[in-house]
Amino acid sequence: MTARVIEVGETTAGIAVPEHGGVRFYSSERSFDALDGTLFRSFEQATRAARERSRPGARSLRQQAPRLAAV
Repeated sequence: MTARVIEVGETTAGIAVPEHGGVRFYSSERSFDALDGTLFRSFEQATRAARERSRPGARSLRQQAPRLAAV
């Protein structure tokens, strides 16, 4: 198996690289950074996750994480 480019619409979301146990996603676009380094069971699962991230209203991990107060 070889690495595959994952595109969502006209945007290159990243690449999926096969490794033991699945494929590892490496983002190439900031809006997909939350998926960077994630191990998926298949190329199809990685592609679905990237499509979900690109949907309007999808929250980034930064938006979900609590903010730390400045001291």
